Amino acid sequence: MKKNSTILLLLSFLLTLITPQSFAQAPDSWTQKSHFGGSVRYGAVGFSIGTKGYLGTGWTNTRTVDFWEYDPSNDQWKRIADFPTPIRYATGFEADGMAFMANGKTNGIYRMELTRYDPGTDTWESRAPRPGEGSSMDAPGFVISGKAYLPASYEMYEYTPSTDTWQQKSFLPALGYFGSGAAFSINGKGYYGVGYIYEID
Repeated sequence: MKKNSTILLLLSFLLTLITPQSFAQAPDSWTQKSHFGGSVRYGAVGFSIGTKGYLGTGWTNTRTVDFWEYDPSNDQWKRIADFPTPIRYATGFEADGMAFMANGKTNGIYRMELTRYDPGTDTWESRAPRPGEGSSMDAPGFVISGKAYLPASYEMYEYTPSTDTWQQKSFLPALGYFGSGAAFSINGKGYYGVGYIYEID
């Protein structure tokens, strides 16, 4: 596959829906906070639960499993339970007060597993694996009304945490193998933007 860096994705007329009035006034300066508690890495995954942020896995000089929680109320990082499998380029999302990780890659193997993190017990638990045969890494997902939407190669899947089930959904062919970039939801609609598309030779 080759990387096509010329394609810029903006779905559902994003620019026409978001106006300057949509954004809160932000201060014009940055305030430095505590440095990340772990080592420098790439291909990590992050998500938030409530008022706390989480970051972990990825690649340093080797594969990593460590995970860290950031509490902005005291500006401190705390190491939490390690992720069960060394992985990089995973997809993380939050639903119903729990965090989930899917997709990603380990030693050249594309992962299909779904793993749930419970911040109340500081534990990881395996959930129903994502169906389909499409590989995916570094592919962002979004959540609408408690259901997560994750792209795979030329496919889209909906995950319902309450029933631990997956359902295939329609997928825009132009997205192809969509990686990196951004994904989010506003008013019941999901958006993908920027990023890149891999094309098969």
